[in-house]
Amino acid sequence: MEMTAEDYKPATIEELADALDELVTELEAYRRRKWEKRKDEPDDDDPLRVTKFSELFKVPRDVLHQRSVVENPIEWALKRGIKEVGKMMFAVLGKTTPMVRIAEEVADRDTKNYGRRIRIIDSTFNGIGSGNDLWVS
Repeated sequence: MEMTAEDYKPATIEELADALDELVTELEAYRRRKWEKRKDEPDDDDPLRVTKFSELFKVPRDVLHQRSVVENPIEWALKRGIKEVGKMMFAVLGKTTPMVRIAEEVADRDTKNYGRRIRIIDSTFNGIGSGNDLWVS
């Protein structure tokens, strides 16, 4: 089937909410698998790394960003996807207030894990918006 420019329509809020739900669900599943794997591994294989908060200020932001991508690329990519969907929602809606309702509805699609899901969305949406209308978690 050949598609034309007219076949491409802007995403609806419902489609963006479905994409958000899928990304959050995948991030939860990934974290759960990672947690299960770590539970089964001996502690010696994954030593706990502790960094003083004051030491983190000495590390350039781009290096911290690189480390987060390299050490956990799947989680980073899923969170990046969630952030992009949030930006798209803001572009369509023009305000963060209706985004709160959508975030709550998406989190509630899995009532049992509502708290975990809303925290993921809330922390990932942090900073989306413009001027005085910013998502702050």
